[in-house]
Amino acid sequence: MYMTAWPDFKAGDVGGFQSKAFIKEYYEPSVAYMFNTGAEMEYFEKIFENEDVLIYELR
Repeated sequence: MYMTAWPDFKAGDVGGFQSKAFIKEYYEPSVAYMFNTGAEMEYFEKIFENEDVLIYELR
């Protein structure tokens, strides 16, 4: 939710999300993190990308 409303969101900026262990264990494996970083995903294919938008399609 934070990343949708605040594109420059960093997990360490919000109280409760500051622990590196939290980020490593819960945030990095999340789909939100993968979408935010543009990572390749097994079930989604990136079909469009520009400076402001990434659009994925379910494979």
